[in-house]
Amino acid sequence: MIIFDTYDVSKSVIDEAGGIHHKDWILNEEKEKKFRDVCMAMDKLVSEGEPIFLETAVIEETAEIELKICGHAFEANEIMPELYDVMDMAKEMKIYDASKDDPNESKGNICIAFIFEGIWDKKE
Repeated sequence: MIIFDTYDVSKSVIDEAGGIHHKDWILNEEKEKKFRDVCMAMDKLVSEGEPIFLETAVIEETAEIELKICGHAFEANEIMPELYDVMDMAKEMKIYDASKDDPNESKGNICIAFIFEGIWDKKE
């Protein structure tokens, strides 16, 4: 079993985006708490699916947060409850062959990308 701390992995990316956009965005503590809940659900999913890596990105145009896990074929029956929990919190989800993102990636590795509401509000 692999143990991830999704929030810890994501924090530096989120802090960097917040610092870059501090003139336009303000942290919303309620949204940040929801994102921590997302991260805990993601931790459960990742521990069951044993991915190769977890990646976080901030979509600058919308301030949404993308969490992506990639790994060898996930055993569907092992991750379904955790996958449903994360899907319920996501605004969007896509599953694709990892080699489409990176031609050096071996075929058979799957990526699951989730888009979540950001933790910021626009300053007025």
